[in-house]
Amino acid sequence: MTRTTLIISDTHLGRPRKATAGALRPLWQGVDEMVINGDAAEVQIPRLRASAVRELDQLNELTRRDGVRLTLISGNHDAYLTDTRYLEFAGGRILVMHGDALHPAVAPWTRSAKAMRKLTARALADADPAERDTLRTRLAVAQHVGHSEFLEEYVLSSRGEGGIMHAIRRPWEVPRVLRYWRQEPALAERFLDQYAPQAEVLIVGHSHRPGVWQRGGRTLINTGAFTFPGRPWCAIIENNTVRVERIVKAAGRYERSHKPIVMLTLQASEQARQHRPAA
Repeated sequence: MTRTTLIISDTHLGRPRKATAGALRPLWQGVDEMVINGDAAEVQIPRLRASAVRELDQLNELTRRDGVRLTLISGNHDAYLTDTRYLEFAGGRILVMHGDALHPAVAPWTRSAKAMRKLTARALADADPAERDTLRTRLAVAQHVGHSEFLEEYVLSSRGEGGIMHAIRRPWEVPRVLRYWRQEPALAERFLDQYAPQAEVLIVGHSHRPGVWQRGGRTLINTGAFTFPGRPWCAIIENNTVRVERIVKAAGRYERSHKPIVMLTLQASEQARQHRPAA
């Protein structure tokens, strides 16, 4: 039996004049499961928390009403919303994670990047030696460090704004973001070599830059974001096939284009799917 899983990321529910649960509803029609791959809702920004929780409640209600399973993977904007840090499909050959663990500074464009890099190194050094080099431990460390970075950057020392206003207030971040965008495929390749050598496809979000890259015989897919710069994509997994499509907004609602940008087919194998909590 074919099971269809839709993967999106960085919906950032709760932000005013941005994506809402109702506006996302057309996306999951005709699929069995929708996965939001990190930064689903702004539950960590005090002034946005109430609206974020309302949107999450609405999202749960609408997907339940439509008979679609909803799975959330935690990101750095919602680090402890869920303990699910990654998913595997096709016997581990497809890995889905937010992308905040690709760089030791989590968000290297922020002014706390050096401190976060040091915190990552310290947390890994303190980890159980037998577990230090595992994917589970690496993602648990990124979860902790990402939450710390988020508190410093977005809650304690800023207004929690995003998009253009954030860029205006922090212009030094722009070249750092562009640098990260250039580095992301290489970072992903190194990450998989160390923590998930069996993975042939990695699906992430986090950097808000949609795209598909080939490195070292592997494919990196970034599904973009529903906030600035505002170009969301989606990945659809059916058995051993991964299809990438653009998402378009019409009359205030988001819809799949149904025109594949990329279609990947893995060689047939056991179609395993596993939820992997961080601890």
